[in-house]
Amino acid sequence: AVQKEITVLVTLGLLGVAMLVSLYAAHVADMNDSLKEDFKNGTRSKASSLLSFSRLFKPTKKKSPRRKSTAHRLNDGLNQIQENDLAIWEETVPRVCSSKPFAERLYREMTHHHKWFGVFFHYSESFPRLLRVLALSTKILLMLFFQ
Repeated sequence: AVQKEITVLVTLGLLGVAMLVSLYAAHVADMNDSLKEDFKNGTRSKASSLLSFSRLFKPTKKKSPRRKSTAHRLNDGLNQIQENDLAIWEETVPRVCSSKPFAERLYREMTHHHKWFGVFFHYSESFPRLLRVLALSTKILLMLFFQ
């Protein structure tokens, strides 16, 4: 009976350590991905933008916009409407049904929407990896206790 209790304690301890390690790894991965997103978007963190004083003193040159002809503006408006209609149509159809190759569609679906793989491969500002790891580990612990 004592051997069984020790086995249960060791199992729960290892699960706890694995959860803590994965929570830390998720936090680090989110930090790295948020920095990559900032770099991609061209935004800078507050500390790095405060350090660059040279941008503050450089004068900016603005070009005056040219007026387009009525036909050119009408053509641009029609193109914009067509692009909006296409975007609405693509949003209504699931991404799995897109015209991309099967391997690319499968990879995207598995990394973004799979319960386990999405934690490691998909970055989301609205639902961070830390919370996803916490939710999955809670589900695992609940499943183990209910069995």
